[in-house]
Amino acid sequence: MLMKRVITLSFLFVFLTVFGMFIDNPASLIVNGNVISISSEVYELSSYKLKIAWQQREGILCGELGYTTDMDFSYGIVNYKLSHLKNSYGLNVKLNLFPAESFFIKLDASGRILFSKDILIDFGVNDLTLLAMDTSLSNVPTVFGGVDFVVINNFDLFFLINNFETDKLRVSAGLGVFGFLPLNRLTISYSPIYRLSDGQLFNIVDGTLQIILSNFAFSASGFYNFSDTVATDIYLKNKYGIKFSLGVNM
Repeated sequence: MLMKRVITLSFLFVFLTVFGMFIDNPASLIVNGNVISISSEVYELSSYKLKIAWQQREGILCGELGYTTDMDFSYGIVNYKLSHLKNSYGLNVKLNLFPAESFFIKLDASGRILFSKDILIDFGVNDLTLLAMDTSLSNVPTVFGGVDFVVINNFDLFFLINNFETDKLRVSAGLGVFGFLPLNRLTISYSPIYRLSDGQLFNIVDGTLQIILSNFAFSASGFYNFSDTVATDIYLKNKYGIKFSLGVNM
């Protein structure tokens, strides 16, 4: 029963990634068998992103080999992601292969702790630069942490905090419904971003929908900024953003 709850809770954090930019949580990678995954991120102003990946499970290990680019094919990022289901950690190595002058190697790493059968703690870091051809590509990594409480069967409350660069802090609080197959997950949350430099608060609401069928999985995540946008800030320039994902079990 405890292992079943661990797996159920693991799905809760797969899509706690909906805000100005989408954060990846490697420890959330859970697949059965072999899966082809296609996803796309669509923003009001920023370039669209497209990713195709092969995901595979071998025992307690889940892996992903993916390729990400934009609609103009102006860059090409290859990633290899690995999650360990028993020890509850995940790693994701990303290499930008072209253009050559923009080559970098970055790392995502995360872990999780099952505090009790109804409480899951998540933590990690995104975009930790290991190597970059240009110092402008060495951005401040994003550090995140979250906790999820299952209050009653199939209903939960979650809280998440993370930084964006050195001057922005996001605190998210939301509620979710899960386990009513084929509806695997539905959430809504209030996720304001606080800019430390001038004390301005940006009011953002986000949500997630995940549907699982016999050999297919579909998810949609999105956010909407009810405050004024900032054209010069990559995290605040878009009024809205949506991420679609489709997985097919081979």
